Amino acid sequence: MSRLSVSITTQAPADYYSAGTVLSVNGQTAQIHLVDPENNLSIIQKSARSLDSLGVMQVELTGSWEIEQQWAFAQSFTTTKKQHHIQWCDDDNAIELSHRYQAMIFTRNITNATPEDLSPEILANTCEDWLTSIDEKHISSKRWVGEALKEQGWMGIYHVGRGSTRPPS
Repeated sequence: MSRLSVSITTQAPADYYSAGTVLSVNGQTAQIHLVDPENNLSIIQKSARSLDSLGVMQVELTGSWEIEQQWAFAQSFTTTKKQHHIQWCDDDNAIELSHRYQAMIFTRNITNATPEDLSPEILANTCEDWLTSIDEKHISSKRWVGEALKEQGWMGIYHVGRGSTRPPS
């Protein structure tokens, strides 16, 4: 599948666009026009949502993007049904952005899971598995279930979980 090339520019869009336009598309290229330096990240996020609403599925960020600009784009372009469809700029920030993106996808998927699919124990297992997959040598965990929570002083979690048919974890 081909990707739409997305770049940023400080130049205004062509005259045939209406005033205030922050996104222009020409063939397989889109430009985000950062004409208001105080609102650059907001403009980038708005443009990412616009590309999403146009049905764009795959993008490649090209040119000179700062790390926070790429991150702002990713947060607004990514949806629960459209993940891993961004190619970062080929710069020193790609690894950091990839790690951030993996964390965002993980938390969004956990947040959007139903209670039926994500009991307290499954949540704990999922988080432990994900964290150890990142760095098994430096991650350790302890888990208390049911009455053990109370014994360890985790009263809030214990009392919330007591009302469930599944044990708190």
